[in-house]
Amino acid sequence: MKGSKYCYAHERLMAARTQDMELPPLEDANALVLGLTKGLQAMMKGQMDLKSAGMYFYGMQILASVMGRVRFGETEER
Repeated sequence: MKGSKYCYAHERLMAARTQDMELPPLEDANALVLGLTKGLQAMMKGQMDLKSAGMYFYGMQILASVMGRVRFGETEER
């Protein structure tokens, strides 16, 4: 603990926190693939723990399932 603000355990917890990822607006399949790639890279580099990765990829799965039904900025004509 000498020279550190936190104890060993808290230092490890702080180091394991998920880093901020810059993602493009996830509005098409290309952006979704880029988001998946960045998520995989973060997980493999140890920047994202398994629980966070699971939630992240679950969110991406939901996004992929609604991707074809969402129209950004388009109005529906009846």
